[in-house]
Amino acid sequence: MNSPSSIRRIVLDSGPLIALAKLDRLEILPRLFDEVLMTQSVWRESQFQPEREDVMCIAQAAKAGWIERTGFVDFSLEDFPVNLGAGEISSIALALSRQCPVVLDDKSARRVAVARSVSVTGTVGLLLHAKRRGQIDSVTLCLEKLRQQRYFISGQLVEKAKRLAGE
Repeated sequence: MNSPSSIRRIVLDSGPLIALAKLDRLEILPRLFDEVLMTQSVWRESQFQPEREDVMCIAQAAKAGWIERTGFVDFSLEDFPVNLGAGEISSIALALSRQCPVVLDDKSARRVAVARSVSVTGTVGLLLHAKRRGQIDSVTLCLEKLRQQRYFISGQLVEKAKRLAGE
């Protein structure tokens, strides 16, 4: 990801979006970026159980204007591997069309984005960025909370994130 001060707009995939909602940290997004975008596919994926608290947080953030839902993104499915989901494909396509970074956690999706010269970060990268900007106190506590809620983050990535956060 580019230097934090130079990023004004990002595209969020559903995994990182749900992770931030589970942490009750969606409010950091408008503090870190001028524009936070998600596709209609990501919106649908994030709203599959509307009664869940984290899902309600996402709906409230969209209603408050913290996250902008975009309309149609022009792309061809043939341009993407079949193992990617609609949210991942549309997020990469939107990031390409808007020439901005995409926030993805799925390893295959990240490879596809990088192969298309799209700057990529993930949930951990967002948390590190938030810590550097003084929006959260501890990356470690956030990652532990996510893991307790069965959000998969490898032990190796947790250790690397702790080092980078100085924790």
